[in-house]
Amino acid sequence: MAHSVEEDYLAAIYNMQMEGESVIGARLAALFKVKSPTVTQTIHRLEKQHLVVVDAHKRLDLTPAGRATAEALLRRHRLSERFLVDVMGMQWHEVHDEAARLAHVISPAFEARRLAQLDNPTTCTHGNPSPAHVEARGFLRRQHA
Repeated sequence: MAHSVEEDYLAAIYNMQMEGESVIGARLAALFKVKSPTVTQTIHRLEKQHLVVVDAHKRLDLTPAGRATAEALLRRHRLSERFLVDVMGMQWHEVHDEAARLAHVISPAFEARRLAQLDNPTTCTHGNPSPAHVEARGFLRRQHA
């Protein structure tokens, strides 16, 4: 099972792929503001868990399990943003960091109740689609080597 740092890497890979970017360790190091060996260690852990694969050109891709983990985290993050704005009354520009923390600890039961309470929103407060709705609406552009 992925830990929060590993989940963040999976979500970053997913988001980069959504933007049509080729994902390599250097981009992750820049994003997370860490040194290359840190990224390499994390990627090795993700490979051992069968969550990512690395090709001969050192490009990263999510396995189906890695993709599911990333989508679950992003769905919880975006749902948390919606909850913080719609129910808690926070401003949309204030909720990202709080939602990032919450997304790692929400149980599936809590997620289901929150979804029902919010009438199954399809986007976060910033307009980003929930991963549950991404493929059906054509937002995901995957790169293949």
